[in-house]
Amino acid sequence: MALDSELRVALITPSSFLDYSTGLSAGLSQRPRLSLDVHVLAPNGFERDERLESATWWPTPRLRDPRGLGVARSIARAVADADLVHIQATANPWIDATLTGWLDRPVVATIHDIEPHPGDPGAHPLAFAAIRHLATGADRVIVHASHVAAATNRLVGTDPTIIPHGELGSIYGAEATLSEPGPALFFGRAHGYKGLDVLVQAMEMFEGDEAELIVAGSGPSIDSLLNATSLPPSIRVMNGRVDADGVRSLFTEAAFVVLPYLEASQSGVAALAAGFGRPVIATDVGGLPELVEHDVTGLIVPPDDAPALADAVRRLSTDHDLRHRLGRAAFEVSSSGRLSWGHIAEQTEATYRQVVGDLL
Repeated sequence: MALDSELRVALITPSSFLDYSTGLSAGLSQRPRLSLDVHVLAPNGFERDERLESATWWPTPRLRDPRGLGVARSIARAVADADLVHIQATANPWIDATLTGWLDRPVVATIHDIEPHPGDPGAHPLAFAAIRHLATGADRVIVHASHVAAATNRLVGTDPTIIPHGELGSIYGAEATLSEPGPALFFGRAHGYKGLDVLVQAMEMFEGDEAELIVAGSGPSIDSLLNATSLPPSIRVMNGRVDADGVRSLFTEAAFVVLPYLEASQSGVAALAAGFGRPVIATDVGGLPELVEHDVTGLIVPPDDAPALADAVRRLSTDHDLRHRLGRAAFEVSSSGRLSWGHIAEQTEATYRQVVGDLL
């Protein structure tokens, strides 16, 4: 095929990356010389997302269920007419290993995490073996941060292409609003490496209503917080899954978002905050400083440092001009800058065409 001809792409994604894939699909659909066919793997009982209503939905095969062989074979037949297959790493051996072995066309793989986060109970060794198999066999690997690129090179000897994680605010109907006085927000799955305990220590350094925090999501760190004998009155906890309306409400109410992580690859929460025009306080770990630019779209502090975290919370709680400046910059980056889906789709299509050109 000619390098400037229409390119037919099949995108395969797990439901766990549905927000990301929705944004990427929207961006790619605006590319005039590219057609996209989306395939979503979802567990039984998963509510199909109307934003990808045109997608083909497949049951996620269990790791050791031999019926996964049939699912992989069916998907391989379904994408047979594509010029290129783009797989968002599923952490499922039937897809990341078996399916890719049957594809006779170029494969681009996006790897969100090449190695498990410490203390993550969902980090099954077989799942990460499948991801590394995909990274090894793909014609090109995309990652979202130099930290993950270095780990991918170290573990499988591949030099990935780095394309930033796109903003997620538009997926939830975010509007450009100034960050008004309000609570800080910690959002998402809370395992030990997310550093929620350090953020609680930081909040305990405030008196009265000097600063407020909403903790919303689920996970062992939130369970521990709810079981604590005493909790500062400035902390409000919302335990459980948050639906789309709840996400929009939380990020609209929040004055800023806090990522007190002790370890990280990248962060969908930071991408979500940017789309809502909310500054982010993040720790200097993993790929967070690539998403959050210090004193431009947020503040970067050392990890596991409650006093430094408290100082950053105080600054954004009290300095309205600073908060507005950082929030406006975050929204600009997400709406028309490097985190916009138009920009990311352009880079992604360029990667597709380079792979196809290299194999001609």
